[in-house]
Amino acid sequence: AAKTPYTIVRATQFYEFVGAIAQSATDGQTVRLSPALVQPMVEPGVDVAIAVDDHPEVGPVISLRPGGANAALDQDAEVRVLPLGVEEAARMVAGSRLAPYLEAPARAAVCEMLLRIGALVEAVPEVVGIQANPVIVGTDRAVAIDLQVQVAPVVAETAPPLRRV
Repeated sequence: AAKTPYTIVRATQFYEFVGAIAQSATDGQTVRLSPALVQPMVEPGVDVAIAVDDHPEVGPVISLRPGGANAALDQDAEVRVLPLGVEEAARMVAGSRLAPYLEAPARAAVCEMLLRIGALVEAVPEVVGIQANPVIVGTDRAVAIDLQVQVAPVVAETAPPLRRV
């Protein structure tokens, strides 16, 4: 591991540091660099939390609420029963406390994340819970930074489960 970690936010910073990085790894005419992890940084945005829980009466439900550091302070969530359709996802975002902080492209990105997480739970019955917090919502994309998935074995039932609404 390198003695000095480098965090490079902009490409111009890379060009500023590349000489020092190469110099520190040079022995005579040979440059030996250790493997490095290079990944894009997520743009600043609105932190949201998306969760799926198994409700004992209606089955899986998906929730949307403020996330990140605000998650502990604001537990007010919009909750819907899965499966989730496009219109219902849009109503969920529009009705949330997050709506005033999200422009139209950001709202669409949150809707897409809700739909994808919901589809995952519907497609993979072993998934019994998901906690995505924070999901950082930028101008036109949502990126899950921390995601926990709870799985359990599927119990075979003789009759399909009934959902009560």
